[in-house]
Amino acid sequence: MALKRMKNMALPTAALAVLLLTGCQDRGPGAVQGTSEIAREAMAAEPLSIHSMQRIYGNRTWIWDDGAGFLNARDRTFVAWTGSGANASYADGNWFMTQTGNLCFRANWASVSGDGVAATCFEHRTDGTRIFQRRQPEGEWYVFADSPIRPGDEINKLRPGDAVFSRYERNKAEVARRSGG
Repeated sequence: MALKRMKNMALPTAALAVLLLTGCQDRGPGAVQGTSEIAREAMAAEPLSIHSMQRIYGNRTWIWDDGAGFLNARDRTFVAWTGSGANASYADGNWFMTQTGNLCFRANWASVSGDGVAATCFEHRTDGTRIFQRRQPEGEWYVFADSPIRPGDEINKLRPGDAVFSRYERNKAEVARRSGG
C-alpha cells in the first residue's frame, strides 16, 4: 500500500517550485551552465567554506515566496512549510554542507496528495567581497550577498531563529485533516 501511494504521489506545486529537486549532486567547480558575467565571476571565485555557511544559515529561517524553512544548527534538522489549505505541505529532514560550497536539504515532504523524500542543493562561491549562489545542478548564478549587503540581496531572506514552527504545525494538521489521518 505504501509503495502504491509513493508511485501515485503528486507533491504540491509550491513545494516543487520552492525546494524540490531530485538528487543532491555535488558537481564541484567547473560545472557551471551559461556564460553570463555573474557566472564567470562566480566560477573564478572560491567555494564558500563550511564555517561561513554555518554562520550564515545556522539557526536561521529562510523565507520563501510561499513558505519558509528552518535550519537548526544544534542537530542539523530542517523543517519547512509551503502553501495553505488544500495546497498545504510540510517537511521534516536534515541539512548539510560540503567542502565544495554546497548547502543541501534532504527532507520528507508531506501533502494531501502524498509524500516523498526530496533533496535540494545550493552552491556558494565567494570572491572575498560577494557571495554567489545557484541552485544545483543547473541553476543560474546570482549575487547572494554583496559587501555591504544591499536591500535586494537573497541573504536578507534569512532571519534569526525559528519562524517556521507555527505554520509547520498548522500545515501538518491541515494535511492530516484533509487526508483523513
